Amino acid sequence: MKIFLCGAQGTGKSTLVTSLPLEFGLEIKDSFSKAFLEKNPDIQNSSNINYDDFQDKILLYCLSQYVNDKNFISSRSIIDSFAYLAACESKNGIILNNILNHYRDYVLTADDIYIYLPIEFPISKGNNEMRNTDNEYQLRVDEQIQKYFKKLRKMESGAQFYTLSGSRESRLEQLIEIINKKREDV
Repeated sequence: MKIFLCGAQGTGKSTLVTSLPLEFGLEIKDSFSKAFLEKNPDIQNSSNINYDDFQDKILLYCLSQYVNDKNFISSRSIIDSFAYLAACESKNGIILNNILNHYRDYVLTADDIYIYLPIEFPISKGNNEMRNTDNEYQLRVDEQIQKYFKKLRKMESGAQFYTLSGSRESRLEQLIEIINKKREDV
């Protein structure tokens, strides 16, 4: 089972991933973008010339990590990377679409679960000082995430798609219910 959380910054993806009980035995994939941002704090600015390169590296990381691994939960998905690039009017559309097509062939399977977390809380820095808290920018990102989420959902791939809303506690309960249902189906 592969679980991908999708959402703009500050929607609680990392909090949800790290709140999941250990007995589920899912590896947590949550640190690549944070580590990269710590080394390159200015890259998150969409006017930075290296921003597309940053998103491209995350896409390639996702592809390399997610294709061969099973039983994990990730606070990042390919949907997020495409949304950030689309919100910034990326110049790398053709290359990224090729990566998406390749990724889709390997990761949109019956074992995959994609979960969208809408913006329901004020965006805060939380424990990430590198977080971009520009609300207008995050709303553009959220619109793009919804667009890609719907596009991938329409493909008859066998992957499952959910939206979690409500309080953090409610979202965690919903996530646990989704995981338990998936385990029963297997």
